[in-house]
Amino acid sequence: MNIFLLRQFLSYRRRPGFSLKALLWIKPLLIEPGKLPPPLTPCVLLDTALDHPLLLDSKAKTIVANIENAAALFSVTPAEFFAATLRLPQIFQQRPETLSANIEESARALKLDKARLLVAAFRRPAIFCSLPETIKNNMVRNATLLHLPQHRFIQAALKQPSLFTLKPETVADNVERSARMFGIGKSRFIRMAIATPTLFYSAPESLVSKLERSAELLQLSRQQFLKAVLRRPQLLELKPETLAANIRQTVALLGIFREEFVVAALRQPQLFIQKPETINGNIERSAALIGIDKQAYIDSALNAASLFFQKPETIATNAARSAKALDLSPETFLQMALKHPPLFYLRPDNIASKKPLIIKLSKILGTRDFTQSLLVAPMALSTSKPRLQAAYILAKNKIISAAIPRHVTLPATKVSALIQNYFLHQFHNELRGRRILDALFKKNIIVKTPRPHTDP
Repeated sequence: MNIFLLRQFLSYRRRPGFSLKALLWIKPLLIEPGKLPPPLTPCVLLDTALDHPLLLDSKAKTIVANIENAAALFSVTPAEFFAATLRLPQIFQQRPETLSANIEESARALKLDKARLLVAAFRRPAIFCSLPETIKNNMVRNATLLHLPQHRFIQAALKQPSLFTLKPETVADNVERSARMFGIGKSRFIRMAIATPTLFYSAPESLVSKLERSAELLQLSRQQFLKAVLRRPQLLELKPETLAANIRQTVALLGIFREEFVVAALRQPQLFIQKPETINGNIERSAALIGIDKQAYIDSALNAASLFFQKPETIATNAARSAKALDLSPETFLQMALKHPPLFYLRPDNIASKKPLIIKLSKILGTRDFTQSLLVAPMALSTSKPRLQAAYILAKNKIISAAIPRHVTLPATKVSALIQNYFLHQFHNELRGRRILDALFKKNIIVKTPRPHTDP
C-alpha cells in the first residue's frame, strides 16, 4: 500500500487542488479497492474529488455508500447513478433517503408517475436536490406567466428537464425577447417552444444567430427559413453548418440540383434535419420495392416531398392495398401514382372511399370507364369527399362545361362562388336556394354561404 500511495502522490501531485488532505481522503479505500462497485475505482473517486473539492469534506466511504444506496433506491446500478449525477457531485453527499423523498413528493405534487420524473432527474440531477415545493411552484408560475395549462408545461419539462429548475421569470423573459427578435407573436413562439422545449431556455440572441446563419448557408432569405422553422422548430437545435452539410451530401447522393431539394425541404422542413444516407436509403429501397428506377422515384418525391422520408415498406404496402381496394392492377395504380405522387402515401381506405363519388361524377360527365377517369385525373383520389360532391353539383347542373380534371382541381373558393351564384337567383322567389346552400355549407361542400339579397 505504501508503494501505491507513493505512485499516487507522484502522479497526482501536479494536479490542481491536489494536497495531502486529498491523499489521506482516499487512503481508506486503498486498503480494499476490489470491494468498490465499478466504475468507482480509487483513481476515479480521487479525480472527482479534485475536480469538486467540497467532496473532501465528506468521508470517501460515506460517498461510496451513498452512491450504492441511492442506486438501489432508484433501481439502477451504481455505475448508472454515478454517470448520470457526476455533473452535480454534491448529490453524492446527500442522504439517499432524502433524494428519494424529493422525487416521490415532487412526482405526487405534479401528478406524475415517479418513473417519468426519475428519467428527467437523471438528465437534470438538480431535480434530486430540489425541494418538492420549489419544483411545484416553478411549474405553476411558468404556466401562469406563459398562459398555458399547467400539464402542458409539465410535458415540455419532461422533454427538457432543465425547465423544472429554471427560474420562471427567466423563461418568460426568453420567450418575450425571442418572439420580438423573430418578429412573431408571443403565442406563436410558445407553440414552437412546446414542440421544442429547448427554445424556452435558449438565449434569444443565440437562436436568432442560428436562424440567420442557417439562412445564409442555405442561400435562403431570413423569412424563407423562418417559415421552415415555424413548421419545424427543431431546426434551431442543429448547428447551421450541419444543416448545410445535410443538404450538400443529400443532393450529391441523389444526383439532383441543390435548388430542387431545397424547394422540397421548404415544403417538408424535416428534410433539412434527416441524415443524407437515410434519405438516399429510403429512395433506393422504395424504388426497388415498387418496381421503378431510382430517378423516377426521385422525380415523384420532388413533387411530393414526404416521399423522401416515408418508410419504404409503408409505400409498397400502400400501393398494393390501394390497387386492390380500387380493383386495379398494380401496374395501373403505379402509372397513376407516378402522375400524382401523393397516392403513394395516402391511406388505402381513404383512397377507396372516393371510388363511389368518382364513378358517380364520371357517369354524369359521360365517362363510363372508372379506370380511364383515374388515368386522366388521378388527383381525384386525393380530393376530399366534400370537394368531389361539389364537383358533382357543378357537373349535374352544368354550371361549368369541362372534363373531370377541371372539375376536381378548381380552387374551393371558386367552386363555392360558382355554386352560390347558380342558386342565388332563387332567393328572390323562394327560400329553397337558401336552404340548399345552408345544407351544402354544413356538409363542407362549399366554404361559405351568401347573404340573402333583399330588394332595395
